[in-house]
Amino acid sequence: METLFNNFRGAISKALRPFVFPFPFRTKFPNDEFIPLISCPIVIFQGNRDRITPIASSRKLIPLLKNQDKFILIPKGGHKNLRKFEIFQKKLKEILDAV
Repeated sequence: METLFNNFRGAISKALRPFVFPFPFRTKFPNDEFIPLISCPIVIFQGNRDRITPIASSRKLIPLLKNQDKFILIPKGGHKNLRKFEIFQKKLKEILDAV
């Protein structure tokens, strides 16, 4: 998974919340509730310069990961550019080669 937030409310910056949450959302995207239910290995890639999905939100998922899961931080990575980084390509290749 790439640039994953803990839940939708946690992913929205406090400055934007009054504009985003005046109406109820049907889907809450509670990734923090779903991750413990996943039995296959999970890999989360997160850029440390992501302005859309705050890294603080993604880091809240780390305690929910199991031993076989991975949280991979991409230095200088943004929201939609992680695939351009050599470390992303290398780690993804390692993961896929292990399957």
